[in-house]
Amino acid sequence: MSDYNRRYVFAAACVGNFIFGIVLTVLGTILPSFMARFSVDKTLAGSSLTMLSVGILLGSLAFGPVADRHGFKGLLLASSSIIAGGLVAMAWAPSYGLFIAAVGVVGCGGGVINGATNALVSDISWRSRSADLSVLGIFFGIGAFGIPLVLGLLLDRFSYALLTASVAIPVLMTTALFALVRFPAPKQPGGLPIARSAEMLRCPAILVLGAMLFLQSGIEITTGGWTTTFFQEELGASPGAAAFGLSLFWMGMTAARLVLARILAQWAPPRVLLSFIGVAVLGALVVLTSDSVAVAYAGIFAIGAGLATGFPVILGYAGDLYPRSSGTVFSLLFVMAMTGGSILPFAAGAVGSAAGLRYALLVTPASLVAMTALLPLALRALRRARSEL
Repeated sequence: MSDYNRRYVFAAACVGNFIFGIVLTVLGTILPSFMARFSVDKTLAGSSLTMLSVGILLGSLAFGPVADRHGFKGLLLASSSIIAGGLVAMAWAPSYGLFIAAVGVVGCGGGVINGATNALVSDISWRSRSADLSVLGIFFGIGAFGIPLVLGLLLDRFSYALLTASVAIPVLMTTALFALVRFPAPKQPGGLPIARSAEMLRCPAILVLGAMLFLQSGIEITTGGWTTTFFQEELGASPGAAAFGLSLFWMGMTAARLVLARILAQWAPPRVLLSFIGVAVLGALVVLTSDSVAVAYAGIFAIGAGLATGFPVILGYAGDLYPRSSGTVFSLLFVMAMTGGSILPFAAGAVGSAAGLRYALLVTPASLVAMTALLPLALRALRRARSEL
């Protein structure tokens, strides 16, 4: 008999991933305001997106071995507290350097909470990990599209600093929830052998899956970070309308994940992943060729919908391959993912400063095509790895 209530644990994980949705999108929503406050160009603004990704990467690196050895409760309590403090520091930072540092703190807490909630759901899923992870992703999407939507409606009435600080309130409420829930016991209380972690890093299946998540995360953070600025500068949208465009990106992802579990029950995951990538490519082409805010809204929604399958399907494969070491293998994959999330947004900012954001956002369709090319390699490597374990 387990010593925890699966429903309560799953609910807590969903709320935690909701908080990660906030972490990943709040910066992109208020970025134009902070660019104006500190008088920075797109290249320097891109460094803030990179710092967010670096923070998430560091959090992703740390959570896995700690979760496998010590469990999830302490990790979740610490990460949510760090996020709340970092948001307040972002809001009232007196200089751009301190603002960047606060962004990194928020990112680090976000990396821990994202990795821990995904590994936690993988551990308590007995039937379909990909389907349960897609449900978890719905709550990420609610946080991701809800914050741009709410902040976009309120930016004309309140200062962006006050709004950014107020986001810490639901994060602190989540901390209280984590304190009340009993979580599963550690899977590796004696510690995971170093040789086992090295084995994962040498596994071709993990490397190819990590490469796919490198691209997936790069697309998500580049699109999430630059959409608001793109709508304002390239399409002449107001700040509120631009924030709504960003909200539509995450809303598309959330809407697709509402039906993803049912689709995965009927179609093979590779077929689902390829179909959704096709939708994202079409959406990217619409956005990049459009001069209309309304048409670009449709395209940005399609990009979000098309990206809905990447993390649930790929993490599902990894969780099936290493069920007793999910924290560590997810940690490795999230580090690879957030490396892409660090590099691609910064590169997009540099290209945007030199040539405009339409050229910068070509990274989205190019990365999607690369993911399509990697999928057959991943499937072959997974078959080989399963036969060897």
